[in-house]
Amino acid sequence: MARGVEEQGGILVAGTYRLAPRLRFPAQLDDVNLALAWVREHIAEYGGDPARIFVGGHSAGGHLAALASLQNDRPAGVVACFPLSAPLDIHYPDYKPGSPEERVYKFLLPKPEDDIAASPVTYADRAAIPFHLAYGERDFERIVRSNLKFSGLLAARGKRFSVDRVPGADHFTTHLGLGDAAASWYQTLGEAFRHGA
Repeated sequence: MARGVEEQGGILVAGTYRLAPRLRFPAQLDDVNLALAWVREHIAEYGGDPARIFVGGHSAGGHLAALASLQNDRPAGVVACFPLSAPLDIHYPDYKPGSPEERVYKFLLPKPEDDIAASPVTYADRAAIPFHLAYGERDFERIVRSNLKFSGLLAARGKRFSVDRVPGADHFTTHLGLGDAAASWYQTLGEAFRHGA
């Protein structure tokens, strides 16, 4: 993704986080916050602006980017969020045994009742920055459903957001398509860079 981001005038910082089930939530969110703190402290050394941080991620990374952006008054310097094929609602009261939804409860959350607090949709009213949502036309049903729910909540609250339903893409090709620096996602990112988010 570095080339696509750089062609739009940005600097890509690719962070990571510790995985479940070795460590359960919120360890992953703690790691995202540490990464953001590192960016604020060091990005100027690379020619970046610590007051203009754009966060995003694919799938679980997008879920964490959204949560980090919705914490209290958002992390300092974060001006927009770009969740891609992200599960923005991980409250699955009717999950089936052996399903990906069950894995959230079995491996990620410390307690089943943590699902609501760990869902970005819970905090839509806190969205103080623009959210640029994207998901695949053939994405997982839970991804499509949660993006529609989140965008509906943002709209009802008068928040700034955009939605891109990527034609023909599934959960994985939404991300793999970013290997092409001409992908429309980069155009949306570039517009956000140029217009302040």
